[in-house]
Amino acid sequence: MASLIRTYRAPRQADAARLFSQDAEVLASSGWRPVGGASWAEGRSGCLRVLLLGFVFAYFIRPPGSMVVTYEGGGGAVPPEPTMPRDWRPLIVLVVVVFALVALMALGSTR
Repeated sequence: MASLIRTYRAPRQADAARLFSQDAEVLASSGWRPVGGASWAEGRSGCLRVLLLGFVFAYFIRPPGSMVVTYEGGGGAVPPEPTMPRDWRPLIVLVVVVFALVALMALGSTR
Protein backbone atom coordinates (compact mmCIF):
# COMPACT_ATOMS: atom_id res chain seq x y z
CA MET A 1 0.00 0.00 0.00
CA ALA A 2 1.10 3.51 -0.70
CA SER A 3 1.53 6.11 2.04
CA LEU A 4 0.86 9.82 1.99
CA ILE A 5 1.86 12.36 4.65
CA ARG A 6 -0.09 15.63 4.87
CA THR A 7 0.82 18.71 6.90
CA TYR A 8 -1.95 21.13 7.81
CA ARG A 9 -0.66 24.55 8.91
CA ALA A 10 -2.98 26.78 10.93
CA PRO A 11 -2.81 29.30 13.80
CA ARG A 12 -4.79 27.02 16.15
CA GLN A 13 -5.23 23.28 16.51
CA ALA A 14 -9.00 23.58 15.97
CA ASP A 15 -8.39 25.26 12.60
CA ALA A 16 -5.95 22.53 11.57
CA ALA A 17 -8.48 19.88 12.64
CA ARG A 18 -11.10 21.55 10.44
CA LEU A 19 -8.70 21.51 7.47
CA PHE A 20 -7.92 17.86 8.21
CA SER A 21 -11.58 16.81 8.30
CA GLN A 22 -12.34 18.61 5.02
CA ASP A 23 -9.29 17.10 3.34
CA ALA A 24 -9.97 13.61 4.73
CA GLU A 25 -13.36 13.61 2.97
CA VAL A 26 -11.76 14.59 -0.35
CA LEU A 27 -8.99 12.00 0.02
CA ALA A 28 -11.48 9.28 1.05
CA SER A 29 -13.20 9.67 -2.31
CA SER A 30 -9.82 8.86 -3.93
CA GLY A 31 -9.22 5.78 -1.77
CA TRP A 32 -7.02 7.29 0.96
CA ARG A 33 -7.72 6.81 4.67
CA PRO A 34 -5.95 8.25 7.73
CA VAL A 35 -3.97 5.77 9.83
CA GLY A 36 -2.75 6.29 13.36
CA GLY A 37 -3.30 9.61 15.03
CA ALA A 38 -2.65 13.18 14.08
CA SER A 39 0.25 14.97 15.72
CA TRP A 40 0.05 18.72 16.51
CA ALA A 41 3.04 21.02 17.06
CA GLU A 42 2.62 24.65 18.16
CA GLY A 43 4.34 27.30 16.06
CA ARG A 44 7.50 28.54 17.79
CA SER A 45 9.09 31.95 17.63
CA GLY A 46 12.75 31.68 16.71
CA CYS A 47 15.52 33.87 18.15
CA LEU A 48 15.54 36.28 15.19
CA ARG A 49 11.79 36.74 15.42
CA VAL A 50 12.08 37.57 19.14
CA LEU A 51 14.95 39.99 18.50
CA LEU A 52 13.13 41.76 15.67
CA LEU A 53 9.68 41.91 17.28
CA GLY A 54 10.54 41.97 20.97
CA PHE A 55 9.28 39.49 23.53
CA VAL A 56 5.75 40.88 23.78
CA PHE A 57 5.04 40.96 20.04
CA ALA A 58 6.75 37.60 19.47
CA TYR A 59 4.42 36.11 22.10
CA PHE A 60 1.26 37.47 20.50
CA ILE A 61 2.27 37.14 16.84
CA ARG A 62 3.19 33.49 16.58
CA PRO A 63 3.90 31.46 13.47
CA PRO A 64 1.25 28.87 12.62
CA GLY A 65 1.40 25.40 14.11
CA SER A 66 1.23 22.22 12.10
CA MET A 67 -0.77 19.00 12.25
CA VAL A 68 0.76 15.97 10.53
CA VAL A 69 -1.45 13.08 9.41
CA THR A 70 -0.43 9.88 7.60
CA TYR A 71 -2.76 8.33 5.04
CA GLU A 72 -2.73 4.86 3.48
CA GLY A 73 -4.38 3.58 0.38
CA GLY A 74 -4.11 5.11 -3.00
CA GLY A 75 -5.07 4.26 -6.46
CA GLY A 76 -6.62 7.66 -6.97
CA ALA A 77 -5.07 11.01 -7.73
CA VAL A 78 -3.80 13.05 -4.80
CA PRO A 79 -5.40 16.50 -4.62
CA PRO A 80 -3.27 19.46 -3.44
CA GLU A 81 -3.07 20.19 0.28
CA PRO A 82 -5.62 22.68 1.60
CA THR A 83 -4.28 25.91 3.08
CA MET A 84 -5.58 28.24 5.74
CA PRO A 85 -6.27 31.82 4.67
CA ARG A 86 -3.74 34.20 6.19
CA ASP A 87 -4.84 36.12 9.27
CA TRP A 88 -3.64 39.70 8.83
CA ARG A 89 -4.94 41.04 12.16
CA PRO A 90 -1.72 40.59 14.18
CA LEU A 91 0.30 42.32 11.47
CA ILE A 92 -2.18 45.20 11.34
CA VAL A 93 -1.97 45.60 15.13
CA LEU A 94 1.83 45.61 14.93
CA VAL A 95 1.81 48.31 12.23
CA VAL A 96 -0.62 50.47 14.22
CA VAL A 97 1.46 50.17 17.40
CA VAL A 98 4.70 51.00 15.58
CA PHE A 99 3.03 53.97 13.88
CA ALA A 100 1.72 55.20 17.25
CA LEU A 101 5.18 54.89 18.83
CA VAL A 102 6.80 56.78 15.96
CA ALA A 103 4.14 59.50 16.22
CA LEU A 104 4.69 59.82 19.99
CA MET A 105 8.45 60.06 19.52
CA ALA A 106 7.96 62.73 16.84
CA LEU A 107 5.67 64.73 19.12
CA GLY A 108 8.14 64.41 21.99
CA SER A 109 11.05 65.69 19.91
CA THR A 110 9.18 68.83 18.80
CA ARG A 111 8.67 70.11 22.34
